[in-house]
Amino acid sequence: MNRLVATQWGQYGLIGDMNRSPAQEPQKCSQMAMIMPEIGFPGLFVRVGFLGIRLVPFMSVVMMAEVLHGLPLPVPAIIGHRGPGCLEREQAQHEEHNKASHDPHYNFYGRNLSMTKQSNDHVGTDEMKNELIDYAYGIYAFDAGYLRPQLVAVHLIEHHGRAAFVDTGTFETLPRALAALDALGLGPDAVDYVILTHIHLDHAGGAGVMMEAFPNARLVVHPRGARHMAEPSKLMAGVEAVYGKEQARHLYGELKPIAAERIIEAHEGTIVRLAERELLCIDTPGHARHHIAIFDTQSKGIFTGDTLGIAYRELAVDGRPFLFPTTTPTQFDPAAMRGSVERMLALQPSAAYLTHFGRLSDPRRHAPGMLRRMDEFARIAEDAARILTQKVGVADTALDDLQTAIATALRDYLFTELRAHGSRLSDAELLSILAMDIDLNAQGLALWACSSPHPSATH
Repeated sequence: MNRLVATQWGQYGLIGDMNRSPAQEPQKCSQMAMIMPEIGFPGLFVRVGFLGIRLVPFMSVVMMAEVLHGLPLPVPAIIGHRGPGCLEREQAQHEEHNKASHDPHYNFYGRNLSMTKQSNDHVGTDEMKNELIDYAYGIYAFDAGYLRPQLVAVHLIEHHGRAAFVDTGTFETLPRALAALDALGLGPDAVDYVILTHIHLDHAGGAGVMMEAFPNARLVVHPRGARHMAEPSKLMAGVEAVYGKEQARHLYGELKPIAAERIIEAHEGTIVRLAERELLCIDTPGHARHHIAIFDTQSKGIFTGDTLGIAYRELAVDGRPFLFPTTTPTQFDPAAMRGSVERMLALQPSAAYLTHFGRLSDPRRHAPGMLRRMDEFARIAEDAARILTQKVGVADTALDDLQTAIATALRDYLFTELRAHGSRLSDAELLSILAMDIDLNAQGLALWACSSPHPSATH
């Protein structure tokens, strides 16, 4: 018998009876005291749903540190297998996007510089090639190397020989960060800041090792995330409780603590200066309550993390991005997301730099489409919750059933939107790109729909 009980760290009370695996007995909305800790802390977790058993790169609400007691969740031995022909298809798509990169509203690539991955104890000694993307104005990007190509971008700002990283990927991203510095003729001591848009592990998992490698750097992070960067042991314990120590260390290494005196808590309006270049931090909840965006006053570009959504390069058509929201658990708030997007746009940014994945020129043109899709996501979740409740009643509405219903509707909606966008990819190809996001978004939407009361997202 395993039962999850929130302790003082979570401060949210009882979760529910977890004496069976999710495949055997789904959680019920009526049983869940919604866990909404200060962070929707991410790791990898097993999801049982309409896509089958999958490994996806975030932790669900039932996998928080200090509330885990031996959940019977299996971890497949093979992670991230994408099927035959996937790499060849991606390469052909990348070549097509390169040809279309002249589009003034979308530019993933910029000017590519050669970058050699350096040796590192965490990842072995094989040399690998990677692109350093030059977006001008001293802004660069490179692939973090997380799970699949072009999933996570790390951005690098250089000004008068000083450097700042925006987001870090995981601990395995450090060699690529060092290689990016080397390609610009800089060393580790040139880094003044490591800035986190939020502390989900695909954005912040490498913060500790980067701060060790960059002796002059200070970490810039939302106040809600600061204490977890200074003392990550509870977070790491949660990951280890799910996967065991060996597998957790294989996936994420060690979440190294960062000295509190090296951390800048980025409250609303905080300005950090890279040489004389000002980087303005603004509070941008909606995806997570520990989320900030960074506005570069020199280039007028804004680094949006996940609040402005996702635009995978495989989904672009003739250089036109397909921008959609990320509603992953546990802190999705559509009203807050809309407010954050409107505040970012009020700065009149010339470009948005998305962690997932690339530069979006003229974000004011594309944001309305993302917000429209966010509203539709919320409507799908509300409709699914209402239909299930009418069929079986509130007491018998299983969270897993709700997630499955939402995921099916999200898949159909996104495929329809992509066809209208002009995508020529097959359903199987689209699902290979979007399956993880569909699952995660469905989970976040189900939790939001189960919360009562909640404000409607639609306008």
